[in-house]
Amino acid sequence: MTNLGKALMKAREEPELFNSSKAAIIFAMVAWKSEDEHAIPAFELKNRGVTIIGLGLGTNYRMADLHLLATDPEDDHMITSQFAELKNLVTVTRDRLCRGICATKYI
Repeated sequence: MTNLGKALMKAREEPELFNSSKAAIIFAMVAWKSEDEHAIPAFELKNRGVTIIGLGLGTNYRMADLHLLATDPEDDHMITSQFAELKNLVTVTRDRLCRGICATKYI
């Protein structure tokens, strides 16, 4: 969870992610401060039409990292949760995903 940039760069290699017949969504889970550059890979993915949802877990992540990750509108694409509340996270995530997907041309 500390090599967020590397994970985003790896995502760029997935051809399925850029199939225009379906929505492309990445969940980037952050539980700690990222130790590598992630702003540029996130920017490149967003420019290619990928929706990035930033998920902050616990209390040791940086909100700035979530802001760099999340696609506009950031309020809809940033989720935070404590580890003890992960059970409820599924419902929140599903609701936000549906809201985001339904607003795209793919549905």
